Amino acid sequence: MLPSGQIGRMAVLEEYRRHGVGRALLEQAIEKARHLGMQDLFLHVQLHALHFYEAVEFSLEGEEFTEAGIAHRKMTLVLTPLDDNV
Repeated sequence: MLPSGQIGRMAVLEEYRRHGVGRALLEQAIEKARHLGMQDLFLHVQLHALHFYEAVEFSLEGEEFTEAGIAHRKMTLVLTPLDDNV
């Protein structure tokens, strides 16, 4: 995760996919961003992974673009502030 709020590449070894590892990593990145006081996050998502990020409430933004020879879309997430009473 960059200071700009961009989450870089996420990767899970094939044998650990579909076991919640990727979601756990993403949720920890989101929580860390909230603890750092960030207001939003964004990432560039390969088209085949859109549903994964939509399930965590990321929203599509802008048009499809090519990055590293692969079709991507930008997705954003507005973060809710931490509850000071927790």
